[in-house]
Amino acid sequence: MRLKRVKLNTSLVHFFQYQIQINKFISLEIKPEHLDVLLKIKPVRNHKDRFDFLLVSQAKYENLELKTYDEKVKEYFEPLDSTPIFS
Repeated sequence: MRLKRVKLNTSLVHFFQYQIQINKFISLEIKPEHLDVLLKIKPVRNHKDRFDFLLVSQAKYENLELKTYDEKVKEYFEPLDSTPIFS
């Protein structure tokens, strides 16, 4: 999915500040702990988007739900198969 470019009547910073405020989003700083999780993430299905890895690692560390339409990103949050390897 590709997004079209949008022409803004204001600065990008102001646009994001406004969207964060009206949508009641939280702005999450990058913490060293997020990077620790990032280094442990194994890419799924040839997924190479490093920004997605950062979002996933933040969400996992902070125990937050990450809303996305990206099927590859959703796979990082699917429950692991708990079937025993040995029986």
